[in-house]
Amino acid sequence: MTIKAAGNAIINDLVESGSFLRRQVSMNDYGVLDNTSGCAIVLQPGNSTFEVIAYGGVTRDLWGLVAECYVRDTGIVTETLTRTWDIIDAVMGAVSGGSNGNSGDMTSKVSTITKPRDTFVEFGGNDFIPIYVTIVVQEDPC
Repeated sequence: MTIKAAGNAIINDLVESGSFLRRQVSMNDYGVLDNTSGCAIVLQPGNSTFEVIAYGGVTRDLWGLVAECYVRDTGIVTETLTRTWDIIDAVMGAVSGGSNGNSGDMTSKVSTITKPRDTFVEFGGNDFIPIYVTIVVQEDPC
């Protein structure tokens, strides 16, 4: 399995969970932020590890992915902050319960969630609250 295959599995689980539209998630385009009035996710490669676990070169591959979650600031504090809670729950549910990232070939889990305190980023004239979710996808070595 490649890291791109792992990323596609996570993207599919995010969409199939019903929490995100295909136009809200991307592996290679921050343009999804231009098209959202709420939340968007850009998936990026993260720290990956590879361990030889048996003779003959059998390895355990742990692909690290970072879901850069962006919550658009609506100007209504309670609405924006509620969305920060909601996007974390939605990503956690999609990753742990998705059938693409949790199949016979791989197992996926969220390992860390980071929300920088009092941080906003600007894209296209809009402010977003960033939340970084680290996902580990373990390839089945058999």
